[in-house]
Amino acid sequence: MVLTHGTDTLEETAYFLDLLWDREEPLVVTGAMRSPNLPGTDGPANLLSAVVAASSEEARGLGVLVVLDDTVHLARLVSKTHSTGVWTFQSPGWGPVGRIAERKLRLMLKPARMFDPLPVPSADPLHIPIVQSPWADDGMWVTAIASNNPRALVIEASGVGHLSEATADACEQLMKDGLLVAMVTRTGSGTTLEHSYGYPGSEEDLIERGIIPGDSLLAVSSASCFTYS
Repeated sequence: MVLTHGTDTLEETAYFLDLLWDREEPLVVTGAMRSPNLPGTDGPANLLSAVVAASSEEARGLGVLVVLDDTVHLARLVSKTHSTGVWTFQSPGWGPVGRIAERKLRLMLKPARMFDPLPVPSADPLHIPIVQSPWADDGMWVTAIASNNPRALVIEASGVGHLSEATADACEQLMKDGLLVAMVTRTGSGTTLEHSYGYPGSEEDLIERGIIPGDSLLAVSSASCFTYS
């Protein structure tokens, strides 16, 4: 199956579908960066590459894939990294799992799926804000945003998962009040850590307070996971 999608929110849709996809056959999501009236439009080539990937036996068991620019990515790793480039979809810190050449999927890696498919969530509206917290943040925005009663809160923290002590204190109080809080790295690639730093506001301190580390997920992917909270 191939699904065409606008590129602005393609990565969010692909990851969310990957949480639900329970079939061996791949579901391939693709789009286009150049409209049909522009020279060098990439839509037809991307659609053909997506069909090639979807019909390949090698792609079975990989879940949802994103295919653009003859490049094959896992939905859980891919991000739009440039506003206009046809090469915009990348898997920062990890790289693609394959490429399309001569109308054939050339799979370089075949990672195992890391989770069992989840049930379809309810259709109720969700409110999960994403907050970027710079160093020396006083925690005011976290508290103010939480006053709107979101389902959960995702914070883009510095480095491997670091917040100011004031923001860490604010998050701890929110969790005591019953709000789920996760932190991811704002660097755009890499992973949060667990035991490298121990000062107030470090990743070890935040985890001890109950903040959920996002590991290698970006903020939008972490928000998708909270659909099930």
